Amino acid sequence: MRKLEDMDPVVLENGVIVYISGYDQKDTLYGKIAYILSSEGNKIIQNRKYIKYPFPLGDSKWGNFKENIEEQFPDFICGFDLDPHVVSFRKEIVKCSPDPFEVFSIMENNPKISEIFDLLDNRKRFKLGIIGSILLGSRTYGDLDILVYGKDKLDELSESLEHCPGVRRMLKEELLQKQLHEYKTIFPNISERTIAKMINNRSQSRFFINNTEISLWARYDRTLRTCFYETPHDVSQERVQTRIRVSDDTFTEYFPVVLKDEKNLDRILMFNRFFRGAFRNGDELFLDGKKATFYTDKEDLEFIVIDYESFIELEN
Repeated sequence: MRKLEDMDPVVLENGVIVYISGYDQKDTLYGKIAYILSSEGNKIIQNRKYIKYPFPLGDSKWGNFKENIEEQFPDFICGFDLDPHVVSFRKEIVKCSPDPFEVFSIMENNPKISEIFDLLDNRKRFKLGIIGSILLGSRTYGDLDILVYGKDKLDELSESLEHCPGVRRMLKEELLQKQLHEYKTIFPNISERTIAKMINNRSQSRFFINNTEISLWARYDRTLRTCFYETPHDVSQERVQTRIRVSDDTFTEYFPVVLKDEKNLDRILMFNRFFRGAFRNGDELFLDGKKATFYTDKEDLEFIVIDYESFIELEN
């Protein structure tokens, strides 16, 4: 099996579809449940009916998530302390794991997608892939999630699309209308003003191409990062507050999200995907979280980890 990477969709022997979380995974894999089999499902994938896994919104509404998951799906283990909604499972139960960058057959069977890829990269400057259920054989899709290899290339592609006919950037108001309720429910301690700014940042890599909604996501060389799920670590239960000015947003498009301040003293670690692309260089943040130390082979890495109880205020 090829090396699985962040956001890769995989089909398991139990029929569950999981999206991989993070990089540099070995015999144990980590991910978020995306779809489960259901006789009432309206999405057909590999000739079987699926529904989206009905994740509740808000940490307080998860109830006995760990117990319910492990009872319903014995192949899964829950319990990573910094990302409580991730599941781990053995690599050998992966039944299907298509490469997101091998998209020829998808484009061959979907002329509309082929046209979109030609428009995105008519000069063949970018390494592009596709993720989501369509990669697993679904013939229906509401929007398209496109992978771009490298954040610098993502930024370059986003800028170039501004001038293409048939393309328009998603308005921040459109994304705000779609996501504001989810943000406010999941993160009750983050102000609506800050949420609006985060969503505005996220809208920079979202477009409509010939009336199809497109989201661009960055992928990078996995050797640049460690697998936080498997790295020994300690977490303090005491909450700390800090102010940072984001000086390096290289890893804001990746998972987990890492922010560095201009003095490189405070590093912020975020395991929720709602934070991907939500911050940019120059953003000034006041926030709280828990201190965590990760013990890697090379060095000890200290972070402030943002959780569901955290507050974040974008001050500029």
